Amino acid sequence: MLSKLLPLTVFAALVALAYLITQTSPSAADGKSPQRPALQVDTFSLVPTEFVPTIRSSGTLQPYREIATFPLVSGQIIEVAEKVKAGASIAKGELLFRLDDAEYRVALVNAQAALEQAKAALAEEQARSDQAQSDWRKQGQQPSRFALREPQLHAAKANVERAQSELELARLNLARTQIKATANMRLVRVNAKLGAYVGPTSELATGYVTERAEIPLPVAGDDLRWLAWSNDPIPVMLFNPLTQTAEAWSAVVHRSEASVDERTQQLLLVAEVEHPFESSSNKTPLIMGQFMEAKMHGKPIADALVIDNAYIYQGPSVYVVEHGVLQRRDITLLRREGERSVIASGLSAGDQVVTTLLGNISSGTRVQVGASSETQP
Repeated sequence: MLSKLLPLTVFAALVALAYLITQTSPSAADGKSPQRPALQVDTFSLVPTEFVPTIRSSGTLQPYREIATFPLVSGQIIEVAEKVKAGASIAKGELLFRLDDAEYRVALVNAQAALEQAKAALAEEQARSDQAQSDWRKQGQQPSRFALREPQLHAAKANVERAQSELELARLNLARTQIKATANMRLVRVNAKLGAYVGPTSELATGYVTERAEIPLPVAGDDLRWLAWSNDPIPVMLFNPLTQTAEAWSAVVHRSEASVDERTQQLLLVAEVEHPFESSSNKTPLIMGQFMEAKMHGKPIADALVIDNAYIYQGPSVYVVEHGVLQRRDITLLRREGERSVIASGLSAGDQVVTTLLGNISSGTRVQVGASSETQP
């Protein structure tokens, strides 16, 4: 009996299942694809501003003027000042060397005696000339120049002048036996030794002036056009990397080299710094030959459109938002400097520049602005 009822039971169950499926089937789709959500981005409004270019360079400190010390007279060195050593700082007028001056003292005495003799001869010749004029005047005749001894009188006066010059030279040569510093200087090399015999062309020591120094600064051609060329010196700020806080020194560019370097297409601007080897305002004195970094300001650019380089993509290009749609703009750069760039074309004041980091997204993508500001973040 059960075997006869089993097929009927299975058939009834299948009918019930089919009815249930037909009653619970989903409704037919309307044929429309689901709408994707808009991409959310942040922007800022591009506002014109004044941009002052900064030109950076570097170089090594060099002497403003080198000094070589010569005796100008011959003689044996009988004294060398205790301070005369390489690296020593010497004040102007300070004694460096002293030569044996015995011969020059004798020469000075002889020159003084010769001057006195010349003066006596002049006085004698003047008296003869006066006497001749008196005699001829009494005779009522017009005498000649020779009769009045005028040539002899002129010769006597010339002898006095020559004797005076020789006396001045003797005094000068005697003074030259004491060789002194001609400027505030720092010695680099000392060549002379005590007891050595030297002549006028013997280089006793070399050094450089300490009142100022100069530093050649190479500047690329693209930076040169931004400098404010005029008759006034260009201010420069030098930074000493040998100190913990990179102490700053004020300098000025007074001149440049005569031509651009053909290989690098750079022009050397020569900056001068005053009193670089003196400690002032708690700054560390500079050292000759040391490396220094430099910064100078160029001509301001009015109404410049400036954006951070982080918002610039390869091309170069940037993303902007127009009427809720993303647009990729090709741009040209007027100047790229550090983390910022000045835009030459491709953007306008008021453009909403996207600051959100994006990949390669096509123009026309619908976006939603999450945060917008009048200035760059």
